[in-house]
Amino acid sequence: MNGVLLGPDGQPMARMVGAAGGTPHRAADPFSREMAGWNPGLLSPDAAWLDDRDTVVARTADMVRNNGLAAGAVQRQVDAVIGSDFRLSYRPDYTALGKTASWARGFAREVEAAFRSYAYDVRGTVDAGGRLTLPAILGLAFRHVLADGEAIVVPQWLPRPGTNWRTCFQVVDPDRLSNPYHAMDTEDLRGGIELNDFGGPEAYHFQTGHPSDVWAGFSAQQWTRLPRMTDHGRFRVMHHFEQEEAGQTRGKSRFAAVLERFKMQERWANTELQAALINALFVATLESPFDPAMFEQMVGALPNYTDERLKFWNSSGKPQIEGARILHTFPGETLNFSTASRPPAGYADFERAVLRYISAGLGIGYEQLAQDWSQTNYSSARASMLETWKFLMARRGAFVAGMATPMFGCWLEEAIDLGIVTLPRSTPSFWEAYPAWTRCRWIGPARGWVDPEKEAKGIGLRLQHGVSTLQIEAAEQGAEWDEILEQQAAEQALRVELGLSVMPPPPPEETAIDAEDDGDRAGPANQMGLSAKLAEYEARMSRLAHRARVRNQG
Repeated sequence: MNGVLLGPDGQPMARMVGAAGGTPHRAADPFSREMAGWNPGLLSPDAAWLDDRDTVVARTADMVRNNGLAAGAVQRQVDAVIGSDFRLSYRPDYTALGKTASWARGFAREVEAAFRSYAYDVRGTVDAGGRLTLPAILGLAFRHVLADGEAIVVPQWLPRPGTNWRTCFQVVDPDRLSNPYHAMDTEDLRGGIELNDFGGPEAYHFQTGHPSDVWAGFSAQQWTRLPRMTDHGRFRVMHHFEQEEAGQTRGKSRFAAVLERFKMQERWANTELQAALINALFVATLESPFDPAMFEQMVGALPNYTDERLKFWNSSGKPQIEGARILHTFPGETLNFSTASRPPAGYADFERAVLRYISAGLGIGYEQLAQDWSQTNYSSARASMLETWKFLMARRGAFVAGMATPMFGCWLEEAIDLGIVTLPRSTPSFWEAYPAWTRCRWIGPARGWVDPEKEAKGIGLRLQHGVSTLQIEAAEQGAEWDEILEQQAAEQALRVELGLSVMPPPPPEETAIDAEDDGDRAGPANQMGLSAKLAEYEARMSRLAHRARVRNQG
């Protein structure tokens, strides 16, 4: 039975609605010291963001350009998510296509080989500008995701010198996406995007030049309309952002939530740096025993006072001690030195607190943001790395679904049309089973190891107990599992050809002993031709018999 609180009159006490007669939820209390005056408007995502978007993006761009921590945070995330060798791991859905796993492996190898020759062509076949390879294009797009909150890639159809490929891609600055002639947002046109009845994108309006390109002149004030897709389903515009709220039309950078703290940290860091510079300086003053009236009388009586001082200093012989000159002042004068002193009390703790706040907002570890590993051990470093890795893998998954895989789909369509990739007759056509034909994974940079020995043992245990596969473990280290096996087979064949052992012998395993043992360990099991289990059993029985004899003798 639940207890009931009674008041002074012996009756059950009424439930207090609020601490001071406010609302049932303290978060809605309009009178508390913490909540009074905090009355934000209830706004839709577009109403809250689109008007502020240009200001926040401009400030973020300035911060990334001029703040080393912000620039490093962007670069490290690009390196961790995309890197320099972002690779396709093609995995067509053979079950949906009515084929076998062995067919899928062979077909995937052919497609991957053709795609590599296209995506990594140093002539820039994949780039509309003819300069970038596929990893560079994706890295540039992901930079826009980090700084602008969104990325835009437009597939083009252009003749490329020295190749039959026409499909190529252009990364477009999101600043160019806007309503024609900067018209007001409407129900079906917001932020440069035409919307259907369900809020989905139908078409995009791009300004011909960047709004700040003064050299573009009148042409920068023209807009081009591009539909999102063709009638048969080929992408014309790839617009990627991670939607955080229902009805959101444009992407928002994670820098928006931490930009104020970034500016505060930068301002205090500059102030402390200036203070440290001032502390390194000193000021010398010459103190004279004469007050102004006496000095005027002396100067009047001795017009060449300055000359007399110079004569005195020059006649002092300029004594030196090991090259350091000793200054002699004029009689009655004293040379004083003063130094500035302003110790930066608490700055290091403040900086760590601010950077931890910023790192939490950006989704990366404090150690990665500040490059400060002074307070880190193996456990904390690994915990930080794993949390950062999960965050970055989620960002990679969303990005490849919105950018990399659709780009691969555009290429695969042309590859099939050119006859470079041939689909079996018994399978659905490309557009009939688009998700099955474009199913793939993307392998980026390796996760890395904090302690290679410990983590390698962990990989071995996961594989041994069947809770992981070589494909998963290899992908986390930025490698392809089948390439590893093929390379191992090639190395083993070469070792045999050169007369070497097939594989280096594994290190001998140590046999565990009882805690009461004196430290002796059992010898190798094969010394007497016995199995390892039998040798361990006999050693244990020998120890037990020895202990029994000791007890009997006692």
